[in-house]
Amino acid sequence: MATNYDPTRREVSTWWVYLLSGALLLFLGIKTFQYPGVTYLSLSLWFAAVIFVNGVSGILFAFTNRASFGAWFWMLVLGLGEAVLGFYLLAVPIAAVGTLMLFVGWWLLFRSFVTISKAFVLQQSGYTGWGWVLAAGIGGGLLAGLVLANPVDGAAGTSLYLTLNLLALGITSCTLAFRLHNARPEPAV
Repeated sequence: MATNYDPTRREVSTWWVYLLSGALLLFLGIKTFQYPGVTYLSLSLWFAAVIFVNGVSGILFAFTNRASFGAWFWMLVLGLGEAVLGFYLLAVPIAAVGTLMLFVGWWLLFRSFVTISKAFVLQQSGYTGWGWVLAAGIGGGLLAGLVLANPVDGAAGTSLYLTLNLLALGITSCTLAFRLHNARPEPAV
């Protein structure tokens, strides 16, 4: 009996990657809210670490799913880009402080586009609730645009936009992780 192979089954087995990324994003969102004055000065190292870990997670996800996930190459490219950016920010924190919000704004915008594309993958795979992932990706993109529009403000406005974006992306990533973990796709016939 022939069955169609569902590429999301492999993704379901690596749901924890999204949970790890979401937890880190939520942690950073809470920290930016708690310490807005210190945020701009201290976050270069925090973001560098999160971007680096997120990149390494993306690389691991791409390699573990290369046989079953059609977009694995783009996940690899995203992971490599994030790992390189994170490493740079860790290696040169003083240079990164001046451009931190621009780096973070573009990174959050790119992550929002990835979230939007994941929503369409979920839709094509027949998962319910994909619209919430799409809405979060669009909302994250709008908030990333606010970060990019006001990088010089630094403290109050940008920290608030950054906090909202991190929390939105963190909640979305954790929600996606739990949905994938609890998903039981019906075998195709």
